[in-house]
Amino acid sequence: MTDLRAPYIEARERLHILLDGLDDDAFNAKPAPDAWSAAECIVHLNKIAKGYLPLMEAAAAKSEPTGAPPFRYGIVSKFFIDSVRPGSRPIPTGAPMRPPAADGLRSTIDRARVVDR
Repeated sequence: MTDLRAPYIEARERLHILLDGLDDDAFNAKPAPDAWSAAECIVHLNKIAKGYLPLMEAAAAKSEPTGAPPFRYGIVSKFFIDSVRPGSRPIPTGAPMRPPAADGLRSTIDRARVVDR
């Protein structure tokens, strides 16, 4: 079976390097009222991983592919892939994948808890 956790582990290690020296105020500071803080971005990524990683592992565990080549993305998949490319116009994040609401220019997320996840 393909180890799909390895990229997440590597990303977590890089996250710790990026956060080294960043205090809690900077971690929760939002660059604008309608933008996310670093803490909120990490909450979002944790939610994505929790939701999708088990599905990807289950698909990778199958011994035989279920589709027939050539594989083509559907219109919704194409739209989503295009929307997350660098420089693309942002699309709203679905409610289940959003971090908790924050007022003003600061979130109030527990750094140790969110980074540990």
